[in-house]
Amino acid sequence: MTATFVLLAYNQQAFVEGAVRAVLAQVGEPLEILISDDASTDGTFARIEAAVAGYAGPHRVSINRNSANLGICAHINRVMELTSGDPVIIAAADDLSFPHRAQTLCEVFARTGALLAHSDVVPIGDAADTETFDRAIRPGILLIRDWTLSGSSLSMSLYIGATGAWRRALFDTFGPLPIRDCYEDLILGFRAALLNRVAFVPEALVRYRVGMGLSTFDAAHVDFDSYRLARIRSLIRERATLTQRIADARRVEVANAEGLVAEMEKQLAAVVTDHDALSCSFAVFARHLRRNPITAYLKYRRINRRFRRGYRELRTADLGRVQ
Repeated sequence: MTATFVLLAYNQQAFVEGAVRAVLAQVGEPLEILISDDASTDGTFARIEAAVAGYAGPHRVSINRNSANLGICAHINRVMELTSGDPVIIAAADDLSFPHRAQTLCEVFARTGALLAHSDVVPIGDAADTETFDRAIRPGILLIRDWTLSGSSLSMSLYIGATGAWRRALFDTFGPLPIRDCYEDLILGFRAALLNRVAFVPEALVRYRVGMGLSTFDAAHVDFDSYRLARIRSLIRERATLTQRIADARRVEVANAEGLVAEMEKQLAAVVTDHDALSCSFAVFARHLRRNPITAYLKYRRINRRFRRGYRELRTADLGRVQ
């Protein structure tokens, strides 16, 4: 069956033409290529049209523009409806896929029987950003090294989404992605781990742009309130991710399913408590916690002190690095 290669774009006019050219330059068997714009408000879609105009290569190319912004997971659900190939290879419009990326991933799927495959990257961007990626982000990506299902159930860094590809059977088994407060790599990575059908390609298949979006957080140049809001958003995402993972773990047969779910439920409770302590007044926090006021106050103060200490440490580390 023909593979599908999807380029997802949103407000990336500075980079999208290069990303489109990289997709069109894929070698190997002809692909079904969909370039899909999530209702960009800049010139992204016009540049997509210009980059595709006149293409006469072997691949079957189509473009899509969503009438309203869907967000990453709903956008992926939509392109799964618009395409028919298998496997489905995803690219972001600010990254560059190597010409042999699709061919390599198709060979990996055929050889391993994996439901999800991902690869290493060459980080691109400012020197400070690529150094931060290699020093602080890459070591925390779980599925590029030896991993356990228990570890993957709690990890908020499974693989680099921009390197991902999957078989349609992964969607057939679990259904569409949740559309709010989640990222696809945190859901699809765990779903494939549940079935023990993950393949990592140690070769870099993507030039991955860092210093944008989620790849960095410049704590040295952000005020405390902005950091607090970013942490609250992170906790909301973690809560939604754990909630979906619990549902997914209950959907399939896995060893020690009860223990796995119990671990995630314990972590989910801690995340909800941290979120309430950072986002609610003490009165609301105490009501949610359902403890006596003294116990609630001590926990409320402890969480907020831990959060402030983490902010100071991260800010100090970043300031020391740039001096």
